[in-house]
Amino acid sequence: MFKSVYYLFLGVIVMLTSACQTSVPTSKDVKEPVKQEAIASDEKISKQVNYIKSSLKLGMTQEEVTSLFGDKFIDVEDNGDLENGGDSFWLYRFFKQDDYKSPFPDYVVDKDGLKERKVGADLFIAWKNKKIHLYSVSYVQGTEVHQYVVRPDGTKEEGPIS
Repeated sequence: MFKSVYYLFLGVIVMLTSACQTSVPTSKDVKEPVKQEAIASDEKISKQVNYIKSSLKLGMTQEEVTSLFGDKFIDVEDNGDLENGGDSFWLYRFFKQDDYKSPFPDYVVDKDGLKERKVGADLFIAWKNKKIHLYSVSYVQGTEVHQYVVRPDGTKEEGPIS
């Protein structure tokens, strides 16, 4: 009787320990990590542009804008070339390739970079007394560069640019 209880007990322990063991993954089980898109799709760019359009309003403060888009903007030096009434300027670049540097001054639309999708969208903001005075979004859709502009008087314009 002791022998049968011993074998029964040993059998239960073997079953329990084998049920708790995890198998070591083989190379067949390991999958390649999902690769991120190197270039943003038209859909992602369009969603970002629509978010910008619905979120930004003339008169918003710099704090309100940084709460929406963060503080990773370029403080644009205009060298006196901009005659739009702003006293300071910011540029946000969305979906920019890490190693890309535009050959143009930051206040010039980088149409080549957009067409080549080295940048998906640029948000240019002109400030007056630390409030949005005007802004524009330049972005790529397909092979065309588009621009959405909100002027100081509130008028809006959107369309492809050459």
